[in-house]
Amino acid sequence: MFKKIILILCLVFLPLCADASEYAKNYDADGNFLGYVYIPDNAYINFKGDGYYCNAGFVDKGNYCEKIKVPENGILRKKYNDWICEIGYKKEGDACVKVVVPQNAKLNSNGTDFICNTGYQRSGNSCVLIPQNSIYFLSEGLCPYGYKKVGYSCQQLFIPSTAHFTADGHDFECNYGYFKTESGCQKVNVPANAHLIENGTSWQCDYGYKNMGNYCLKVFIPENAYITNDDGTDWKCSYGYEEKDGRCQKIYLPPNAHFLANGKYWECNWGYKSNGSYCEKINVPSNAYLNKYNEVICTIGYYYNGRDCVKK
Repeated sequence: MFKKIILILCLVFLPLCADASEYAKNYDADGNFLGYVYIPDNAYINFKGDGYYCNAGFVDKGNYCEKIKVPENGILRKKYNDWICEIGYKKEGDACVKVVVPQNAKLNSNGTDFICNTGYQRSGNSCVLIPQNSIYFLSEGLCPYGYKKVGYSCQQLFIPSTAHFTADGHDFECNYGYFKTESGCQKVNVPANAHLIENGTSWQCDYGYKNMGNYCLKVFIPENAYITNDDGTDWKCSYGYEEKDGRCQKIYLPPNAHFLANGKYWECNWGYKSNGSYCEKINVPSNAYLNKYNEVICTIGYYYNGRDCVKK
């Protein structure tokens, strides 16, 4: 409650607040100052400048960022701001519970359950022996787990050490971090500043790095620029700046001029006209006025000869 009161006071009397670093200025598309954006601890301002994102390992709770609680035998996934259990444990509520592997079984590829060895089939929480030749399965046109159908018979499958059976047991899939080849399973070569994607068969570069084929290159974000995409690889110059040689250079704004909405171009204020790189005052002769389009209009009874308003 006390923190909320301080927050309200700071929003009203921001210059008087001691911790002004918790706020960032917010502008609209025309460059008009809209106010201050509150940035709590363990957060940073978003690329639009109108809010914030919590740091990796923290979750947004409305007006503050709370540290993610990782249980025993859990692993924090900073990219997704959540946690998963270590291999050999499965998620139950807010805890990681050890997976019980019965006899004649092994852990599955992601380590959250068990699968029966070849020649055995799951029955509840145990693995039972499949009878040889399994007439029952063949009569139904199916082969037992760990076998594949070849003609009218079942042939036992032999899989690589870095693979596991599919759900029906009639084929195999490579373990997490490996991909399937004609000869078996090959390990995915993950370069520096990259991570495996969800299915574990390929990789992508970390936030702020760009894929260059077989390595990840850090993207340079120049001063006076902001990030425009989710993976942190694209950027644009801020309002009033333009890109030049990979940097953001301030656009010259002459006196008596203003930026257009995109902040990349300018035009002269009303009453002035462009003359190259500056704005010069429009000469309004006697018996004349400027309309809203910055045009000289003579009053009734006069006509414009290009310089003066002459009586008709």
